[in-house]
Amino acid sequence: MSNLWQRNPHPPPNRGWLSYWNPFWYPTEHTEDSTDPPPDYGYFWHAGKPYMDLAAPACPPESSARNPHSPSHRAAAEASYKLPASPGGFITNSNLSTNLCTVGPTLAHTHAFLFAAESLLATQKLIPIFSECKVSVNNDILFPANMYWKKDKRYEYDDAADIPWDEKDDVLAWRGVTSGGLAFEDKPEEWRSMQRQRLMALTNATALEDSTVSILALSDPAQGTYAPANFTPAPFAREHTDVGFTEFLSCIPNCSAAYSPHLSLLPPTTSLSQTFGSKYLVDVDGQSFLGRWRAFLLSRSLGLKSTLWREWHDSRLFAWRDYVPVDNRYDDLYSLLAYFVGVEGSASASAAGGDRIRGDGGVQVQVPRHDREAQLLARQGWEWAGKVLRRDDKEVYLFRLLLEYGRVIDDERDVLGFVGDGGEKMAMFDSRVPAV
Repeated sequence: MSNLWQRNPHPPPNRGWLSYWNPFWYPTEHTEDSTDPPPDYGYFWHAGKPYMDLAAPACPPESSARNPHSPSHRAAAEASYKLPASPGGFITNSNLSTNLCTVGPTLAHTHAFLFAAESLLATQKLIPIFSECKVSVNNDILFPANMYWKKDKRYEYDDAADIPWDEKDDVLAWRGVTSGGLAFEDKPEEWRSMQRQRLMALTNATALEDSTVSILALSDPAQGTYAPANFTPAPFAREHTDVGFTEFLSCIPNCSAAYSPHLSLLPPTTSLSQTFGSKYLVDVDGQSFLGRWRAFLLSRSLGLKSTLWREWHDSRLFAWRDYVPVDNRYDDLYSLLAYFVGVEGSASASAAGGDRIRGDGGVQVQVPRHDREAQLLARQGWEWAGKVLRRDDKEVYLFRLLLEYGRVIDDERDVLGFVGDGGEKMAMFDSRVPAV
């Protein structure tokens, strides 16, 4: 209020304003001509079209999004949020890793929202839009999502169903439906590129038998240094991942035609409470944000988050303190799991740079186990979420948001809620309690 007073030092016209508050004023008479055309908000349909065509103009000229075909811009963008800036490296800046100006060109064909969105109504005009989530280049006004509010057992954390960390399995768990983008029968290459389908493929031990991925492995035990190494993930995935679809959705002409020849087996349906038996719970985008993220944070498991979406609570949560960020390409997934679970000479490989990483058994990958570090992160996550993601926090946030929005749109915003400088209250106090 003091800054406002300095910019507009003129007091209200009379003391009646001191008790006046009218954030939503409507005229008593309808003055609009019924023949006037409706307002043009500039909405247009953009579903199934390249989203970066809309996003790139909102980015700086020197950004990767404005130079999508430049290898140097792409390399600089990756180096800005990842260390090392190569497959297997860890995210060091979660804000940049979800910024379309930074990662948009890289994810343009690997995140369904960017190339196969089921529904997308956009506008480039300056109008207020309230949303539960948004991508980085949008200016939507965020509010707490209904999924975090309603007590739906599919999204609500149940402390009675959780178990202590040491009783949980060393497993990365995920269950979900094939939402996120449209799957066409005649375009399997498209749905295979979508974020949820890629996660399924990356953790399918059978399909990974002849595959290798890059992870950060111990290169010098004496110095405790790590280096990228090639790793055969199939045995590890079979033992430490539990990922699968519970239902096929969003298919043309139908899901049987689109998915059945390729994904015929579904794991048994697992409730949210049952996933708490695993130490690692990964959050993956669907049509938008994941409604189970708050439950993951409140649980005694460690939340891993791969997303493009921004939500109301992002400024309250901190990567590598309350949760673990995951690259939307998942090229760091096995590096993260290997770091926490540990790999002790169970898979033979060679260092990505040409040097050999040797263990007791010869040419082997070794990654020391960091279970206590994972437990600490999980504990910090649920303790902090219990303080800043309560129902009370959402109520206060929404209430203050509506108050501020009401002030912004009120024509009398400069005097709305004016209470003076406090001098009149002191004068009243002095009149009642005269100095002795």
